[in-house]
Amino acid sequence: MTAQGGAGGGGGGGGGGGGGIGTGSNTTFLEDWMNAVLNKNAPQGGARLSTGEEVVEEMKKDLNEEFDELDKWLTRPESNEIHKFCHDEVDWGGGGSQYEKVLCEGLAEIKYFMNGVETKKAGKGKSGNDEEAQITELTNGKAYTRCIVGAVALSEIYGDHCKLKEVVERVQEKVTDGVEDKLRNHLKDKGHENQLNKCQGITKEQLFIGKSVLGNKIKEWTQQKRSMRENGGWRVGRQWSERWPRVCNPGSKKTQEQAQKEAKEENRNILTPFLKVGTDNTQVTSGQNNVSTFGDILMNDAMKLDEEKLKQLFETAIQDGSIGGNTNPPNMGKLIEQLNKEYQTQA
Repeated sequence: MTAQGGAGGGGGGGGGGGGGIGTGSNTTFLEDWMNAVLNKNAPQGGARLSTGEEVVEEMKKDLNEEFDELDKWLTRPESNEIHKFCHDEVDWGGGGSQYEKVLCEGLAEIKYFMNGVETKKAGKGKSGNDEEAQITELTNGKAYTRCIVGAVALSEIYGDHCKLKEVVERVQEKVTDGVEDKLRNHLKDKGHENQLNKCQGITKEQLFIGKSVLGNKIKEWTQQKRSMRENGGWRVGRQWSERWPRVCNPGSKKTQEQAQKEAKEENRNILTPFLKVGTDNTQVTSGQNNVSTFGDILMNDAMKLDEEKLKQLFETAIQDGSIGGNTNPPNMGKLIEQLNKEYQTQA
């Protein structure tokens, strides 16, 4: 069965390139998504959004709703497919700890989400069989929301977890029927094989803007689930309260903050290559040591625009006629230029 998303469903052609948010007349993930949000009410005869505050609030709402969906995936029992993969199929080289296997489940769930593949247990989560996989069609706009939410979620929920590198390496060593093979097979069965790893089309600028719009939603959710301990979910609250201290800070030899900081630094450039977000995740050319990577954007809390600045940029663009207008397609030129400049000041 194939499902299709809401405001994120806009757009058609090619994915984003490397140098900026917009590249001439080529459509990009971010532009398609913004167009879909701006015109959300138009098919029902409503007016297009007309103020910077309205635009930013609607974009934030769209991303928040996407995370609400991922929330359901992460807090219910994992599918038999994901459980079997992480517990039985991955070669843990000596058994593997429960911590590593549960971390694998979380990583796999997020990667499935970003590729539009939903697997879950039948029988209200109690069966030994899974329901038929559900496929969400990833247009450029829908892919953008899934890519942003998935990447930020992984960095916030698991970015300060030790052994992430080892788990990713173990998962990627599983060549026969690994995660990507499973995703490819599900997508191929429904005629959507071309959307596998579509997040590779995301640019650093687009990730920066999406993270800025999303704000602290996922950070606050993570803190809440962790504070709930075992009641905060098998893969989030319980993983943090019971397994993380034992594995990542045995004997409390370090402060919690120090252990988290060390893990985040080690994981900085591991997350996005695994998720296949963008294509230049870790390497910068000689003389460009200050160039930010995708991992820097995700792990550095300061790398984002505040909400008022976003509203101001959209308001200015509307007043200039860049994204206002009647029935003509919106011209994103000035807005895209300003968003690129804001990214460059922090990169």
